[in-house]
Amino acid sequence: MEHTAKSENRTIQLLDEVHLSEVERWKAQDYAALGEVFADLIMGSLRSVRSLAHAIERTSRLPARAGR
Repeated sequence: MEHTAKSENRTIQLLDEVHLSEVERWKAQDYAALGEVFADLIMGSLRSVRSLAHAIERTSRLPARAGR
């Protein structure tokens, strides 16, 4: 959560420097928040893929069972 608060504060600082209308500012904040959601989804997916790869690696090292 701390990362999100820092990102939001940085977004607000950048928007202050650009001098957007209030509606444009809301849109920019919404897009920034949406970008963070997608970044979180991608990071979660990468963690899942990494966990799956580790699980496959561990099972590939198991001795073969008779009858397979």
